[in-house]
Amino acid sequence: MQEWKAEKTVAALASVGAPVAVCLRGGKEIQVKAEEVVPGDVMLMSPGSIVAADGRLLEGTVSNLETDEALLTGESLPVAKNSDISEQADMPIGDRLCMVYAGSQITKGRARAVVVGTAMNTELGKIAEAIERKVTTKEKGWKAKWHKFLVALGLRETTPLQIK
Repeated sequence: MQEWKAEKTVAALASVGAPVAVCLRGGKEIQVKAEEVVPGDVMLMSPGSIVAADGRLLEGTVSNLETDEALLTGESLPVAKNSDISEQADMPIGDRLCMVYAGSQITKGRARAVVVGTAMNTELGKIAEAIERKVTTKEKGWKAKWHKFLVALGLRETTPLQIK
């Protein structure tokens, strides 16, 4: 009986924690799992929703939108967003006001955004990739032993994120 109750509780928690996105498909608003969102989908966002993928805000659909991007940028306050495209290639994430990012939460307002990146192609995915990737060497002999010593000290083979 206890095992059955525990399984029931775990199943309920899993269904609550499963992220979903409201998308326009075929002219209808439907809820899809976050992993089923694809580039080109139009996400509908409202207060309290978690952004399922990176997206560019559509002109004329943004109404007083603010997002909490602390996960990506470390900013303590929500960021006001708009659909004005004014970004350069090297613009930092926090300054791209016409974009919403996976994992951020909508704190205020409503908007629609077209999905431009999912999974590892999101800004959050790029951070995950930087954490996993290691810098390695192909040194031999005495240099290889010295390299292993430096690795043991944590001075080599660190991730690019640790170096930054």
